[in-house]
Amino acid sequence: MSIKPGDLILFYIDSKRKFIQRIEPGKILGTDRGVIRHDDVIGRRLGEQISTSRGFKAYLLKPLPVDFLSAMRRVTQVIYPKDVSLMVYLAGVSEGAKVLEGGVGTGHVTAVLAYLVGEKGRVFAVDVDEAKLKKAMENLDKLGLMNRVVFIRKDIREWSGERDFDAAILDVPDPWNSIRVIHESLKPSSPLLAFLPTINQVEKTVAGMKGLFTDIHVYETLVREYLVLQDGTRPSPRMIGHTGFIVFGRKII
Repeated sequence: MSIKPGDLILFYIDSKRKFIQRIEPGKILGTDRGVIRHDDVIGRRLGEQISTSRGFKAYLLKPLPVDFLSAMRRVTQVIYPKDVSLMVYLAGVSEGAKVLEGGVGTGHVTAVLAYLVGEKGRVFAVDVDEAKLKKAMENLDKLGLMNRVVFIRKDIREWSGERDFDAAILDVPDPWNSIRVIHESLKPSSPLLAFLPTINQVEKTVAGMKGLFTDIHVYETLVREYLVLQDGTRPSPRMIGHTGFIVFGRKII
């Protein structure tokens, strides 16, 4: 299938130079490796190679959730892809799901959730900060995912709106103060996930979940990439270590 105006494309030059843009006639992608004219991309196929104005190779790829962060302007510290991937896996988010998100930030997790729930699902993204909501909406609009998200300016601790969610994900400083309203909003057996930077927050959250949730677990993700070379394969000298803790539990009645 040929690339056409309106398509969202990942321009991959190398692992440090990945750019997501929506194809528009007359538009130009400018990089330190040269420029690429969108007019030269229209009509090509995904997976094809194109050259920048300076002769560097770039590949035309379909963006995946792991790429979304590179397209976003950040206003807050984001949850890393390694943590998001485990969270959405534990949450069981799939096509048609309805998910409640408390604490939107830049919209990174929101975008991944929106991608997974598909056209038939919905993400209710709740944040008390208007500036963060605005930036998240801009980022989701760039990715073409706005129609899958309902943005709401509200303190998640005071949530009293939609009910019967398939999962809830929290990225707020004090999730223990939201647990009861989240419990009331979830379908029976549905999971709650909370991302927390400190162990003290974890202890308070787990204590607040007891009696309302079961199968409670706490996780930390550590990811190490490998450099594969002939007779010289070894771990990368750089890795993303501790970034936070993930708390998981299932609603009981």
